[in-house]
Amino acid sequence: MKKIKIILSMAMALTIFSFFDLTNASAASGWQKLGTWDMAYVIRIYSADGGNLKVCVKGTDKVKFGLERAPIWPNPVEKTTSGKSGDNCATWSDLSSNTSYDLNKVNYRGTIHTVTVWD
Repeated sequence: MKKIKIILSMAMALTIFSFFDLTNASAASGWQKLGTWDMAYVIRIYSADGGNLKVCVKGTDKVKFGLERAPIWPNPVEKTTSGKSGDNCATWSDLSSNTSYDLNKVNYRGTIHTVTVWD
């Protein structure tokens, strides 16, 4: 009887954790998902909190991104993703809060990539 109670307790705990998506590595590390898009050229991102921004690309293409403060910001900051499957991301730091940014692809322009943006 004790074994059944322990198994049921563990199953309930796993259900609760999966319901609240507490197993997500990015969420656990403090990243908040802003959204996922199919991107060919540029997307506009609004950063309420500022600080850091992470862009992850599905697949293994080494995509170079430019991040510009919208509507214009001279000398965009360019970053290239790692190209590693499962960790194909680029990260920016020290961004202003309550600001919009244009995230554009420098290479692979016109090729559709699925990107997820984290704040």
